[in-house]
Amino acid sequence: MTITQALHRAHKMPSTATVFKNSLINLIYVYIGLVPAIFALGTVGLMLTEYTPIFTWLSKPLVPYLELLQIPEAAKAAPAMLVGFADMFLPALVGKSIETELTRFVIGVVSIAQIIYLSEVGVLILKSKIRLNILEIFIVFLLRILIALPIVSLIAHWIYR
Repeated sequence: MTITQALHRAHKMPSTATVFKNSLINLIYVYIGLVPAIFALGTVGLMLTEYTPIFTWLSKPLVPYLELLQIPEAAKAAPAMLVGFADMFLPALVGKSIETELTRFVIGVVSIAQIIYLSEVGVLILKSKIRLNILEIFIVFLLRILIALPIVSLIAHWIYR
């Protein structure tokens, strides 16, 4: 029964040429529709990081959590955790003045674990049929940080003991 349904479904599929044509259209859509938005959000994120203290302000509640996890230089590390929402490369920029290797390790691993960056994945989610707004995406981003930090902190303390 299942194999018959699968074969029936396979016969209904479009031709290879049609699949390639649709793929090319999607590729053009990505380059024309998404790349400018990605560049714009990345640039705005970089400007906010370099020229305003907004991420320092927003990250104040994260400092006690980092201190609880015994992350050195928690006040400097907290903005680096949040700035990852704007772009995946910004945490390294914000954390460049941090001297503690353990803290830099935590920032690097958490920035990879965050996965949701507004300038890449966030734009795709906002433009897709998934019904998430920017606030909901930010909440998911924060939850990923809160879940990843204890795990990464434990590993970091084990490596850098």
